[in-house]
Amino acid sequence: MIVGAICLLTHALRGLDWRTMLHECWTMPWHRVALAALFTVASYGALTIYDFIGCRLVGCGVGYVRVAYAALLAYAFSHTLGFPAVTGGAIRYRLYARWGVRPTDIARIMALAGVTLVLGMLSIGGTSMLFTRQTLGSQALGGLMLAGLLVYVAIGYWRGTPKLRVSLAQILVGSIDWLGVAGTLYMLLPSSIDMSFAAFAGLFVMAYLVATISNVPGGIGIFESLILANIGHGLPTEALVSALLVYRAIYFLVPFLLAGLALMAFEAQILSARLSRRNAGVGETVEAQADFLRIS
Repeated sequence: MIVGAICLLTHALRGLDWRTMLHECWTMPWHRVALAALFTVASYGALTIYDFIGCRLVGCGVGYVRVAYAALLAYAFSHTLGFPAVTGGAIRYRLYARWGVRPTDIARIMALAGVTLVLGMLSIGGTSMLFTRQTLGSQALGGLMLAGLLVYVAIGYWRGTPKLRVSLAQILVGSIDWLGVAGTLYMLLPSSIDMSFAAFAGLFVMAYLVATISNVPGGIGIFESLILANIGHGLPTEALVSALLVYRAIYFLVPFLLAGLALMAFEAQILSARLSRRNAGVGETVEAQADFLRIS
């Protein structure tokens, strides 16, 4: 898959003027970058609610601050490194286990977060394709996606699990997440793009889904190729590539670096606590030996 992604990207970037592309990156208007950053914050904020909903449903009793901390680290790593079940799962296990959450509950939290992610995809992708696409096939696919959403809500309503308010909360939070991540890239695209945000959101969701299924780290190469192939007509390739690079930096690289620092701080705190306990134990042993000698 990685070799295929490289081939796709090489084909999409043929004839690219790298100097012009770098110039587009450095001269990108700061207000567009700031708006993209705000959309990124909205997306990651919604991702924390994914795990919080899961924690409430499994009854693990972990507060929102800790849940948000674990979720942000897990998603920042899994978005960049790929294989979310492995990378994000390892981070969650490392953190939740120290907070007394059982492994089975951690797995359930991840599963529920995955369901919320899919619900948001069905909501945004289905609405966009049904109401903004011109081809019958795209509209049919959008209708099927929205039908799947309704089936989930109906099953929860009749079975009582999850409750209707939980289902609606999952759909709302998932939709905010997808709108946030799609908006991050849309804000960086050339202003001359002949596509509304509503139409772009559906295209973005499908490209992101295909890239995620590929399990290529970060979906790199596959996602970019799909975006370039579908919106690159009539737009300078250099401007599109610069937008994709800045998008990768804002949504993937910066959160990944911050998460790495936060995880290092967490591990340093654990190590410091262990050393303190060890030193305290040594001090108690020495004091006990001194008391024994004095008594003797």
